[in-house]
Amino acid sequence: SNDPYGKTLTETFPTFQAARARLLSVTNLEDSTGILVAGPRQRLAAFRFERELSDASAEFRVTSLTFQVSKSSDVTLSNAVLRGRDAGDDHGCTVGQMTVTCSDIPAGHGIVGEAGRVLELYADIAVTGAVPNPFLQVTINDPGTVDTVGHISWTDGTTTFTWVQFEQPVVRGIRLR
Repeated sequence: SNDPYGKTLTETFPTFQAARARLLSVTNLEDSTGILVAGPRQRLAAFRFERELSDASAEFRVTSLTFQVSKSSDVTLSNAVLRGRDAGDDHGCTVGQMTVTCSDIPAGHGIVGEAGRVLELYADIAVTGAVPNPFLQVTINDPGTVDTVGHISWTDGTTTFTWVQFEQPVVRGIRLR
């Protein structure tokens, strides 16, 4: 029809996004607890990502991850890297006070295929011994919303998304103590 449509200033519409793929699950592949071992290249997490495609030409790829770090005051992390299982190299990450951020994840690590993808986080761990019961755990905490950036960014091969449809926390890693 050629009838005009006018929107009043008080009328609102929900925000939405359409994608050619979606993240089905992120699961912890480790036990719930483990032994905290100081040293270089210690594995902090192993998470399996599963996806679903609605378009055969879509390519699901994780492009950025932020891990929230819970630790005792005497535990220090450095030299964090992300490794996609079967990838030939490591991808460097940035260690903050209470986060590890892995940005610009290359396709060799981030593509999630039909069988899923396991992403592992490694870092050098130092423990001073100043606390009687030291601990360390990483979590992908914030799923974000269609309007806010979360801890997982991904692409369907066309569009980049900064949220997933999960509850908070998205997934907890092994609790090392």
